[in-house]
Amino acid sequence: PTTPNPTPASIGTLNARVRWFPFSGTFFLGATLGGQTAAASQSQSFAVTVESQTVSIPVKIGAHIKSPYLTPHLGWFVVTNSGFTWGVEAGVQLPFSPSSSIDIEVSDPTLAPLLAAAQATTQYQALQTDIVDLGDKLGKIPLPYFALRLGWSF
Repeated sequence: PTTPNPTPASIGTLNARVRWFPFSGTFFLGATLGGQTAAASQSQSFAVTVESQTVSIPVKIGAHIKSPYLTPHLGWFVVTNSGFTWGVEAGVQLPFSPSSSIDIEVSDPTLAPLLAAAQATTQYQALQTDIVDLGDKLGKIPLPYFALRLGWSF
């Protein structure tokens, strides 16, 4: 049996939030504007023919998706006399204008001059197209948003 290669992945976000309490109570309407990035990498080999010899080039391929988003939501936020706080929020994260990219690096420096040949293979071109298309599709999917907040304010 073969063991699959692990795929390191990461996700990050940066955002700004606003809340409006229309009834001067605990209920609020909110919005979040932000950007998120998702990345994953995988090792793979590409077969390249050089001077009528086939050379296998081991490479590390990284895919990155960047997407700004808007998250309209509503919720309740309560602060008790003792300072205990709790809240709940729900909404939907609406991404827009996603972009995706792929980068490749050769793990063996002696094979670095063959990188352009690896990028010219139909295998690499198909992989690049698949990753960019998948990134664009994933970057446009609306996601549910839910948060439960507990804390103490002093």
